Amino acid sequence: MRYRVGAGAALLLLTAAASAPAQQGIADTVRGLLAGRDGSDVVIDGLVTASTAQLRRFYGERRFEPVWMTAAGRALIPALAHAIRTADEQGLDPATYRLSAIEARLAAIAAGADDVRTMAATELLLSDAYLTLATHRAIGRVDPQQMHPHWTLSPRAFDAAASLHEATGGLGIARALEAADPTDPAFRALREALQRYRTFEATPWPHIPSGRSLREGDHDPRVAVIRERLAAEPLAPLDAPHGAPAATDTIAWYFDARLGPQVRAFQQRNGLEPDGVVGRATRDALNLPPAVRVAQIALNLERMRWLPDLADPRIEILIPDFSLRVVQQGRDALVMRVIAGRPDWPTPVFSAVITGIVLNPYWNVPDRILWLEVLPAVRRDIRYLDRNDMEVLTPSGTVVPASAIDWNAVTPATFPYRIRQRPGPRNPLGRVKFVLSPRRLEVFLHDTPFRHLFEQSDRALSHGCVRLEAPMDLAALVLRREPGWTDDRIAAALSTGRETTIDVRDGLSVQFVYRTAWVDAAGQMQFRPDVYEHDAALGRTLAGSRAAMAQAGLLHDDRAEHEGVRFAVVRETARLVERPAVDAAGREERGRPDSCIRR
Repeated sequence: MRYRVGAGAALLLLTAAASAPAQQGIADTVRGLLAGRDGSDVVIDGLVTASTAQLRRFYGERRFEPVWMTAAGRALIPALAHAIRTADEQGLDPATYRLSAIEARLAAIAAGADDVRTMAATELLLSDAYLTLATHRAIGRVDPQQMHPHWTLSPRAFDAAASLHEATGGLGIARALEAADPTDPAFRALREALQRYRTFEATPWPHIPSGRSLREGDHDPRVAVIRERLAAEPLAPLDAPHGAPAATDTIAWYFDARLGPQVRAFQQRNGLEPDGVVGRATRDALNLPPAVRVAQIALNLERMRWLPDLADPRIEILIPDFSLRVVQQGRDALVMRVIAGRPDWPTPVFSAVITGIVLNPYWNVPDRILWLEVLPAVRRDIRYLDRNDMEVLTPSGTVVPASAIDWNAVTPATFPYRIRQRPGPRNPLGRVKFVLSPRRLEVFLHDTPFRHLFEQSDRALSHGCVRLEAPMDLAALVLRREPGWTDDRIAAALSTGRETTIDVRDGLSVQFVYRTAWVDAAGQMQFRPDVYEHDAALGRTLAGSRAAMAQAGLLHDDRAEHEGVRFAVVRETARLVERPAVDAAGREERGRPDSCIRR
């Protein structure tokens, strides 16, 4: 492969053989620059190295001998420069790797500043750039626990120093970096989609003016703009009618039956109600510029880098998509819709294992729901408990008459009881609850009596637990791994109406995933609104890192400002979540006690 090299690298390649100092002198200077306690910073001409521990290890293993300031090493510099310049093709920020600072020193060396100190400093900056880039490509830039406090997964094993040994020992820069990338086909598909959306940035998508909702049969100049916009981002199946403008304005302005499938396809691929109507939410999604989608894809590539090789079989809950899938032997064995936590009660991103199944479960009201929702209702009307099949229990489990309690006098400090709801049609857990470990989060998977809510496209409706569209299908799948639990035995236990707890010894792992951009099995790009604004938070974290570098004068790349804008505008996807201020059916159910709570 031929690489475009900077002026400094090109001059160095032409002149270095005549001006290279003694290798031992460079090695001694590298040793001195890396001296210090483990964990202490290494500062080179005011620049703090990013991969200090790996840098010390790499050079310690080779007795501090230079790897770049040699004839063979200089030949590798153009490949590293190319990998840095094109890091945005990986969803990374090229400015992070200090290529401008490196090339300035290479140019100085080529101009005659071939002193040992300059050569050693350039040597270390080149290695630090490779180590940092390789690490970012392998396991990401951000510690996932910084974004998700309940994250427990360990990253994929990756040895950056070993990767640098391989890159400079014969494998080559490009191949070594490719070996660092995640091998998940889903990651590779999303990275390819990134390249496609980067090409869209060259030509801005047409903007659809505001106005009334548009649907089939309408005649409006904006319909022509919608056609043009859909054609600019071909998301519909290849055999669907094309959405480009018709031959005349009169036809182009008409919302005909050919355009409807294009709109519905766009809505489905953006997590919107697929009604074929271009209302505010659909118009807002159509008006998102390509730069927002590029940033959104890059953020989701970052998240995918955090993941190790996940267990198989496993359960994956894709929170922004409100869906669950059971993966067995790399394929979907079961797929269903789910209801996840509201933005003010978000479902956490974490890993768990199913350790039990409860048929006909009682619902023990969590403390926060008790104080925020149930007790205010009881104080207004003590019959609330009877109407909702609830009972009061002492710590030992004895049922206490509600009339024996002065509800207006109780406080969190003086209330020794717990409240639970009996099994039955009013119970928000439905017929089955899946117990997860760790239990400290009080998050469960469970049934629900409110089946109609699965028809909504926005299903962020719970207090954090996940309600299942087909809970008995999942229960049957999990219990097939437990001896003796046949479908008939499950049905018999349900028919009793009594609570039955089943210990699950061979439980499936459960991964709660937050992903707002991915490529589906049919090769179609999928986007979802940033329902919990996790994209926005991750974008701010990355932008904060960039701001710190800019303040230190480390960003000199031409595209630095542009890259920063990308992470700033990704928050736009969060506002695509539309919720009515008053929802007659949903309002009552959102106000009802739910199955769990985030503390």
